[in-house]
Amino acid sequence: MINLAIQQLSQLDTEGYYLDISAEMIESAHRIAQNRETDWGQNNAFLHWLCWQTIQPWLRENYEIAASDMTENPLWCLSHGQDVWELTNGLGCEIQQFKLAIIPSLDLDTDEFVVPQEWVDLPDFIADHYVAIQMNFEENYAYIWGFASHAMVKNQGVYDAQGRVYRLSHPQMITDCDILWLMQALGKTERAPIAPFVPPLSTELDSILTTVSPAIAPILRRQMPLEMWSAILNHPGDRQRLIEQLPD
Repeated sequence: MINLAIQQLSQLDTEGYYLDISAEMIESAHRIAQNRETDWGQNNAFLHWLCWQTIQPWLRENYEIAASDMTENPLWCLSHGQDVWELTNGLGCEIQQFKLAIIPSLDLDTDEFVVPQEWVDLPDFIADHYVAIQMNFEENYAYIWGFASHAMVKNQGVYDAQGRVYRLSHPQMITDCDILWLMQALGKTERAPIAPFVPPLSTELDSILTTVSPAIAPILRRQMPLEMWSAILNHPGDRQRLIEQLPD
C-alpha cells in the first residue's frame, strides 16, 4: 500500500528522506522487544529495531551510489549488541571503516538534535556522522531530517551535564542528506579530539554492579559516574549483569 503521507511530505521537503514503516516491520520489532528484561528496555528495543529495519534500504541504496566501483553489494552491520538498546538511545552501524550513529526520536518536531554523550565521547562508540531520524507511528513513516559530523556535535553542540547529552539546534544541522554520502565518498570524516578514556579498576566496577540501587536505565545512566557507565557499555558481560539488576 502506498503511503500517501510520504508522497505528500516528500514533495514539500526535497532534502530529507521519508521511509515507510510497514506492518511487517512493526510485527518483527514487537517480537524482538518481547525478549527484553524491562519495560523500558522493551520499548527502547522496539523503537531501535524498527528504526534499524526502516533505514537499511536507505543505507544500502546510498552507499552503493557512493561506492559504485564495488563489485559486491555492501553490507551494513550493527556496531554493538542489541542489549545496548536496554541502556541508552542510539544505534551504531558501520561498513568497512565508515561509522554512523543513528539517533531515533519520537518527538513530533525537529527543533533540536539530542545525542547521548557516550556516542560522542566514548572511543568505542564515536562515529563519523550522526543521523537524526524522527519515528512517526501515527503516520507510519520515518523521517531522516539531518545529520552532523562528530566534530560538529562535539564542538558546536551544547553539552547538557544533567542529561549527559549534546544538543544541536535545527539550523546547526546539515539538512541535505545527499551531502552525507558525498562527504563519505570524499573521505571527509571530521572527528574532534576526545579526552583519554581511563577504564576503572575491575574491583571498582564490581562494587558498582553489586551495590547499585534499582532504577530504570535512563536514571542510572545519569546517576552513575561516567567512567563506570562507559566501562559497562563497553563490556557485554557487564552490560548483562546490570540489565539483570534493573527493575521490571
